[in-house]
Amino acid sequence: MSEKEYKTIDIHGKEYVTVPERVKHFHEEYPNGSIVSKHEKHGNVFIVTTTVIPDIKNPERKFTGLAYEIEGSTNVNKGSALENCETSAVGRAMGFLNIGVIDSIASADEMASVTEPVNNSNNQPTKSISNPDGQASEKQLAFVDKLVSEIEKLNPSADLTFVDKSNKGTASASIEKLLEIQKQEQNSSKKNMLKEKLELSESSVDDVDLPFWAVVRNIQRWTPTVKLAIHH
Repeated sequence: MSEKEYKTIDIHGKEYVTVPERVKHFHEEYPNGSIVSKHEKHGNVFIVTTTVIPDIKNPERKFTGLAYEIEGSTNVNKGSALENCETSAVGRAMGFLNIGVIDSIASADEMASVTEPVNNSNNQPTKSISNPDGQASEKQLAFVDKLVSEIEKLNPSADLTFVDKSNKGTASASIEKLLEIQKQEQNSSKKNMLKEKLELSESSVDDVDLPFWAVVRNIQRWTPTVKLAIHH
């Protein structure tokens, strides 16, 4: 599909495709596809993970988009932070599938969100990358530290040397990667817990030093009752 077939919006001299336009092309190109979003909230931070599958008959081929928004950080986020966050996540997932990618994976909606003027009269933390070289916000720094702490609890040997909080752009990129690692570590932890439970449940009576009465009771519990018919 050529770039001319996408409706674009010019933002700071670059062409971006809107999320509705990406979704429209997705359904046209992949009628058997699916779009699934999962939402999380940590304090006043919304995190959305969207998974796009081109063909549900081949679920292993999937593309994931991550996004986070801070409640109250922009005019849109004062009342629709979750919706705004999901739109960005859907757009990024579509971008990784190469739908609507011209100058960037980011969609027009995502760029409009992060460059939106903010009425910060309530001293709310802001999320903006209009000046990516600017100093990282206190909220970004705190969120990075929180994610690092949670990941290290799940896996003390996790490699987090990539974390860079030197400016807004690097902090934002670090947050996205940390969210991915956090999700992977959480899934790994759940699998290990399930494995331990299964191994414990499969332990035989011979492996456990039980008193005689307990062994008898277990045998009675596991042995089916058989009724004998006596013919005279």
